[in-house]
Amino acid sequence: AGLSFWMPIHDGDGVPKKPRTAIEAAVLLIYKSDFSGNKETRISGGEWWVQHRMGTEGIGFHLDKDEGLASVGSIKYPEVSTVTYLTDAGGPTLIFNQTSTDAIRDEPVLPSDGCLAYPKRNRHLLFRGCLQHGVLGELA
Repeated sequence: AGLSFWMPIHDGDGVPKKPRTAIEAAVLLIYKSDFSGNKETRISGGEWWVQHRMGTEGIGFHLDKDEGLASVGSIKYPEVSTVTYLTDAGGPTLIFNQTSTDAIRDEPVLPSDGCLAYPKRNRHLLFRGCLQHGVLGELA
């Protein structure tokens, strides 16, 4: 089981939020690194999750989405998804050119392209938030 957390980038008045923890500070640094100077960004915050897994355990293929909306039948994907490796351990992340408009049917049915990224300390992946991705633990 894992825990999920959300941090808005700005408060209700548009003032940048101050980080309360080291992870929140990292979220802000990643945001600034990825979107600094982009006045058109619709990024409103960052989600992170924590799970305890063995190095050879995978993470099933999934689409990042607003789980609260999904629970009532509405699908909303983030603008972008990221993966940030803290160590060199674990399985690689595989990202496919596959999405779903309704979280039931995959489009395309079979992906024709993908990106495989092995863990490396401080490696940071940034990709469209609607893309299917997972971790292949068996390749760790």
